[in-house]
Amino acid sequence: MDEAMVKYFGHDSSKRFIRGKPVRFGYKDWMLCSSSGYCYKFDTYCGAKPMKDTDTNDRSKSSLPLGSLVVLDLLECVSQPLDHVLFFVNFFTSYHLMQILRERGYRATGTVRENRTKKCPLPSVNALKKDERGVFNYICNETSSVLFVRSKDNNVVTMATNYATIKS
Repeated sequence: MDEAMVKYFGHDSSKRFIRGKPVRFGYKDWMLCSSSGYCYKFDTYCGAKPMKDTDTNDRSKSSLPLGSLVVLDLLECVSQPLDHVLFFVNFFTSYHLMQILRERGYRATGTVRENRTKKCPLPSVNALKKDERGVFNYICNETSSVLFVRSKDNNVVTMATNYATIKS
């Protein structure tokens, strides 16, 4: 699961500008791809979408960030969730998304932003920055089976998964 920019310099209301990217002007596409790079489904971002009638009854979707909604929309084409393992970056990952994917039978792993860990009691990023390289901490939520791992390499990274475990 990732995003891509399709270069375009003309005039169009759907065109995006993203500072700091190699392709700064163009259309932003959300993509569901295989590990070999084959694109199964994509959606061009054109701004906020109104919720579908089928989504209004789903309270879990109403409070999710945009990245999580994109993941759920792209996964509508997958008929066998157990045959796939999802990987995505911190734009998409949140505690609630991991719970929903687990309930639907998807195995998923991704880096996660600190404000999307549902106040998980891991040591703070600032405290871990002072430790030596290779130090990690983890916590698993027993009820939802979501595992958070925060480790220090060159920077501090937090990962979330709903199927993997820590092995000593």
